[in-house]
Amino acid sequence: MFAVGFLVASLAHALPVFQIKHRLATTRTALIIISCLFIGPAVPLYFAFSVTPAIVFFAGFALLSGFFIIRVNIPIQLYLQTNTEPSYLGRVIGVLESLAMGITPFGFIVFGLLSEWMPVASLYTICMLCLLTITLFSMYRIRHDIAAEKANVSAKAESA
Repeated sequence: MFAVGFLVASLAHALPVFQIKHRLATTRTALIIISCLFIGPAVPLYFAFSVTPAIVFFAGFALLSGFFIIRVNIPIQLYLQTNTEPSYLGRVIGVLESLAMGITPFGFIVFGLLSEWMPVASLYTICMLCLLTITLFSMYRIRHDIAAEKANVSAKAESA
């Protein structure tokens, strides 16, 4: 369902309704939603789910996660490609991709170790709260950039 979410998001972004006008605001909203979705795997642990509702829940969770991952990645990639010197673009993207690929196994190891000492539902809840806090703090720090971007897009729309 992650792949279906990726596909649906990719096709939906071709529609005018899902066109990204404000890159930073779109990234902020999608990151907040992803942060909140991170509690998803713990929901069946907090509440008694039978097999069929759990499968439907996890399918919906994976679909939404895939959709919003693409919703975050598109504006970030657009931002990198438009604001990075072309001669450095390959290196910048290469370093970011290497970091993303390299930190994933580390996250799996840390999560596995922590799951031995605390309940998995609590671990997902703590991770969701930490991710949401980091997202809100980061987006608060760039709130002026978000406002400037919105004003710039509005000014361009009025002049056109």
